[in-house]
Amino acid sequence: MAKKISFLIIVFIALCLRLYGINWDQSLHLHPDERFLTMVTSSVKIPKNIGEYFDSLHSPMNPQNQGYDFYVYGTFPLLITRFVGELFGKTGYNEIFLIGRYFSAFMDILTVIIVYQITYLMFKKKTISLYSGLCYALSVLPIQQSHFYTTDSFLVFFSTLAILIYFYYFNTKSNKWLLFASGIIFGLTLASKISLIIVLPLYLLGILFPKKKSLFNIVLSLFVFLIGVFLSFRIFQPYAFDSFLHLSNNFVKNINTARQMITGDFDYPPNIQWAYTIPLYHPLKNILLWGLGLPLSIITFLGVVFLIKTSKKRELLYQLLFITFFVIIIFLYQGIQLAKYMRYFYPIYPLLAIFSGYFISIVNKQKSFLLKILVAVLVASWPLCFIKIYSQPHTRYTASNWIYHHLPIGSKIIAEEWDDSLPISLNQDFYSELYSIKPLNFYEPETTKKWEKITQTINEADYIILSSNRQYGSIPKFPTRYLVASLYYSLLFREKLGFKKIAEFTSYPVFNDDQAEESFTVYDHPKVIVFAKNHFNPELLRRLTNQKLINKAIYLNPKSTM
Repeated sequence: MAKKISFLIIVFIALCLRLYGINWDQSLHLHPDERFLTMVTSSVKIPKNIGEYFDSLHSPMNPQNQGYDFYVYGTFPLLITRFVGELFGKTGYNEIFLIGRYFSAFMDILTVIIVYQITYLMFKKKTISLYSGLCYALSVLPIQQSHFYTTDSFLVFFSTLAILIYFYYFNTKSNKWLLFASGIIFGLTLASKISLIIVLPLYLLGILFPKKKSLFNIVLSLFVFLIGVFLSFRIFQPYAFDSFLHLSNNFVKNINTARQMITGDFDYPPNIQWAYTIPLYHPLKNILLWGLGLPLSIITFLGVVFLIKTSKKRELLYQLLFITFFVIIIFLYQGIQLAKYMRYFYPIYPLLAIFSGYFISIVNKQKSFLLKILVAVLVASWPLCFIKIYSQPHTRYTASNWIYHHLPIGSKIIAEEWDDSLPISLNQDFYSELYSIKPLNFYEPETTKKWEKITQTINEADYIILSSNRQYGSIPKFPTRYLVASLYYSLLFREKLGFKKIAEFTSYPVFNDDQAEESFTVYDHPKVIVFAKNHFNPELLRRLTNQKLINKAIYLNPKSTM
């Protein structure tokens, strides 16, 4: 009875952490990926019948038929969110995103339960299962991702559920229906986001090795699993196909383009942040310091060490090997790419929680009460610090409100392209058009034309507003390509351009996390800085148009810096 209550408490904790501040941006659509997904979800419509649903060329559910040719997310999250939106009459652009966020939170809460079930299946001890579930419930990256309407929480839930059913299959007398069900769920994983296809070979290898089987049984098992994957993917990602078996050319093209963005073969502005980042080390640092937090990271590492030393049972060893290789495959594959966003490593967090839960169960056996309290405080400290950002209005909301009250109407404001310009319209009667906003593209190659345009705009501007660290946090780290832009930011922050910092808006999770990977901060708690023209002299800008300096800049693809 006590363990059932403990389980319910853990689920309740997960629920509170994931729903707290769910409308964190005051309905202003400040997450760019979510904003795109919201646009698509509010545009598509549920087909009238099955035939229309599978008709890629005419289905109103197909993003391509609604003008979104480049859509690389899964169809299933789109379908289920739109369906529920229609049930509640909340399908508009300013409504459907909240349903999507609630779905993300709900899926991740279910993942907490699945982590509990996998751990119990492996160790047959509810205490370890409870600790593992709690560790995942308190993991910060899943908490953050649960606040966003993206497809990632769907992906992680289905990938973790597929592992659970897969393990049930190997703990039974090879029940093919369980293997088929695991394939179905893995197909739903791919229909949420195709990126996890990289672990498919692990499932196939797992079917080959753990038990002695005849060649016929091996082939049959592989077929049963793969047919489950295919049928599920074919049903819930129908627009990846233009016939029953043939992949759509548009789908293949989009996936290839997305892959080129990740590898750096396609050079585009957001990839500038990855210049000179060290493969594997960079994502590992962000997982340790921010995604899990240092206390839980240390506990997870110790859990791995202790499990390797103590595991002897064949079935447990197999399951440990499976989840270990699952983690390694994702970490190695994503960690050596140019783009190493923290969310790309989200699927490994449920499995890391199993290791951390195991180590905490060892600590729990110790008689030291103080040791137990210390571990509890350490594990809970980072998530409790992090959710502070959802206890107050978004920094761009606060900054916009401040701008409306402090900057004269008609002021000329410099903003940055590839980022949200401020001020944002806060309601129907108070529009950002009250100001003259000029977004400038600092990502452009260093040319005389670029800097003549920028300096002319600066000369005419009253204010410079940095909506986040998206550009000043990455461009100066790539001085070879952006020599003049790096100088510009240096002069701006040292107040040597004739502009003085007059306001700064932050929402730190108790302590400064400016050094975290960009996507960890720029969506839900970016730093906003306002500079006002002060003792300005056009001569201050002359250094930015120095032809010799501009000519020293060398174009490099960020990929070449790895």
